[in-house]
Amino acid sequence: MFFLALSVNVSAQIDSLDVSGDLSLDSLLQMRISSVSKYEQTTAEAPASVTILAADDIQAYGYLDLMEALQAIRSVYLSYDRNYTYIGLRGFSRPTDYNNRLLFMIDGIPMNDNIWGGVACRQDYFAISMSQVERIELIRGASSALYGTSAMMGVINVVLKDGQTLDGGHVNVQGGSYGRKAISATYGKRTAAGLDFALGAMGGLTAGQKLYYPEFDTDSTLHGIADRLNGTRFGGLSANLRWKGFGFKAYTGANFARIPTGSYETIFGDNRASVSDRQSYAELSYTQDLGIKHRLSLRSNISEVFYLQTYPYPLADGGVQQLTTQGTWLSSELRYRWDLRANYRVTVGLVHQQHFQTDFMSFDERSVQAVSNFPYYTASAFLQNEWQPRKWLTIVAGGRFDRNYLGKQALTPRLCALLYPSDKTTIKAIYGRAFRAPNISELSADDGFSDRGNPDLNPEFLDNGELCVEQRLGKRFYATGSAFVYAVSGLIGRVNLNDSIDSFGNLTRGVCRGAELELIARLAPGNRFYASLSYQQLDSNANGGWMTNSPRWIYKGGGTIRALKHFTLAGEVVVESPRLTVQNTLTPIALLWNGNFAFKPGSPNSQGARRFFNHSTWTLRVYNILNWKNYVPGGFEHIQPAIQQNGRNATLSMNWNF
Repeated sequence: MFFLALSVNVSAQIDSLDVSGDLSLDSLLQMRISSVSKYEQTTAEAPASVTILAADDIQAYGYLDLMEALQAIRSVYLSYDRNYTYIGLRGFSRPTDYNNRLLFMIDGIPMNDNIWGGVACRQDYFAISMSQVERIELIRGASSALYGTSAMMGVINVVLKDGQTLDGGHVNVQGGSYGRKAISATYGKRTAAGLDFALGAMGGLTAGQKLYYPEFDTDSTLHGIADRLNGTRFGGLSANLRWKGFGFKAYTGANFARIPTGSYETIFGDNRASVSDRQSYAELSYTQDLGIKHRLSLRSNISEVFYLQTYPYPLADGGVQQLTTQGTWLSSELRYRWDLRANYRVTVGLVHQQHFQTDFMSFDERSVQAVSNFPYYTASAFLQNEWQPRKWLTIVAGGRFDRNYLGKQALTPRLCALLYPSDKTTIKAIYGRAFRAPNISELSADDGFSDRGNPDLNPEFLDNGELCVEQRLGKRFYATGSAFVYAVSGLIGRVNLNDSIDSFGNLTRGVCRGAELELIARLAPGNRFYASLSYQQLDSNANGGWMTNSPRWIYKGGGTIRALKHFTLAGEVVVESPRLTVQNTLTPIALLWNGNFAFKPGSPNSQGARRFFNHSTWTLRVYNILNWKNYVPGGFEHIQPAIQQNGRNATLSMNWNF
């Protein structure tokens, strides 16, 4: 069988590591991922533009959290408004959308909630140690053909290490600028009986920093100084178990952050302005091969989210306003894969989600303003065909149908032709359609003081076309180039009903044309580099031109060097063009230069106290070395047109393996 032979070949190559622990270029390119087609394949076989950020890159560059790691991936950009972090991709990131047009997963389990439809990302939001991450998979473009709503701009899947990969324990202790203190631990093994288990825990806090906002520089607003009003606390636990065809995954994480920006016209400088989040899931799964041609997969998970934001207002305006939401839902998927012939594979699936709880409550010191709950369901079916009529040609075609309780429905196809002119070249011609269903907040929520839902909203749609070329250049270099165009229609935005109440409508259409280039190199062990340039022009009919929070071009580059025997130096640079703000101003050019210095002693066979030292790695990471003043656009809730990002700061880490 073609697919069986391919799987054996990949398994043989993926085990080839450099002595230093670095992945070779062969191993990186042959790494199997499952987020594109819901079965394992290499990036060359995947019908999408895909980037893999592997564990050895994460370690070499010293990323402290998932957001820092994502910032290194081509065409990705971040917006941190001192509350949440928003992930932009290929020029698209709407202010304060809580990332609801991007599907974010951990081990294939969607983290998008069932009320806002998004993922409230933040530095350390997920409280997952980076030493626990096996790889990050990013799929660009329309992905609703397999994943449904929210997978408009793409999919991010964070894959955690299993017990066999961990093969022991790992402890990380951090201390650094802004009063940062964090500790994490992971442990995993595969027993002789075949039980594979991996456990992780992380917790920490930051004390905050002194920030200055000139828009509040008056005698009555502390002259614009917010001193230690952005402190955070975070913690999380995770567990993955696998035995034969059975699997169990669980995660819970909690996060608290103070908000220093005076957003939503709250009292500037009041330390009660804050937000608390909690998110948990537990999943049971079973996979069984029915002969060599058939595979059946079942998975069911229950998820829970909780959100509480506190808005301090003057007592005459109601005093402290609080908005809280809580959601609980059960998601089940049945998937069947059938290799009809050696060159033809069919994958079909059914998905059902029952949203038991979507509680929404708003109250102030005088009264309860809104209480509501909108339980609902969604039902979906998907189909994908993969056909290889010639050795140099593979055609992938499929689609998905989604329907929810309101009768809102969407049909989203995908078509891709993959050409292999040589064993070093892959050409992908891709078309896909994606959608985002209006979330419960937009459809039904009424917080009693600022927002009112609109049950007549229609889904947003995106049509994406792309031509991508992936080229191996010798043994150590790999290049990717792509040209793309996408059109988004029916984008949901705010409609002003009166001086204080907003609703929502399908208002905006946008068209983007762009191109990307990337070169990566794996040289001698410990030595690597990458460089990428992305250009995107996203225009909107809402303002007759440039869409807000969309840089025209982004350059990224970085590399690591092994110095002497025990030292590794790493550096990365990100340069972004200006972005348009919602107040019709431009942010300045952004420049970010980060460095990482790692010291790893030798002699792993040492005993006693020296054994502890020689099993450790000491890392100093310096963020924004030049202390460049970088700004990102604020949202409609901010007086500030742009929010200044962190200046120079450093974190010292000690990693110990046992």
